[in-house]
Amino acid sequence: MYILCQGKMAERPFHIPFAKQSIYSLEELCYYIYQNIYNISEELLSTELVLWLENETDNHELADKLHKIMEREEVELKDIVVTILCSADYYNEQEIRSLLQIMDDIAHLPFYEKKKIKADNYLRQGQYGKAAASYRKLLHGSFAVNFTTEEFGNILHNEGIANFYVSSFTEAGRNFKEAFVRNHNPVSLEHYLLIQLMN
Repeated sequence: MYILCQGKMAERPFHIPFAKQSIYSLEELCYYIYQNIYNISEELLSTELVLWLENETDNHELADKLHKIMEREEVELKDIVVTILCSADYYNEQEIRSLLQIMDDIAHLPFYEKKKIKADNYLRQGQYGKAAASYRKLLHGSFAVNFTTEEFGNILHNEGIANFYVSSFTEAGRNFKEAFVRNHNPVSLEHYLLIQLMN
């Protein structure tokens, strides 16, 4: 995929924390934020990013605005996202408003749903150890009762994927088997059978 960049391209890229991705321009940053809004956190929108925008892409005005936002007692993630997206003509007003609605929806999710999103993000980013630990906490903690049987099974399935990479085939197989009992998803059964063939 090609991204049309109007500003300066950085000689040294900014490396996205917890993702195997580097960006070279403000437009690429906007695209990453827009496409990965469920992953966006304070870890990405950091002082290091502001300094990179200032020094590598010559976005001094944007960097100044972000510095002022980050100096506030209470920093709203939404303010940072809007400031970055509005500083480039990559997305129109309606697209930015839609993104803000998604951020509002995320903010109003129950605590356990936010934890699941975070665990899913770890899994997507290949942080399998963190994903496995996060799923384990969800499944064995006090929030487990909030998930439906199918949702519980889906979390077990994802834990199985994480365990496949960081633990053992046996443990992953157990996850997939228990997942299928709850979610009746043929993919969970297929993963379980594949594990049996590998053992």
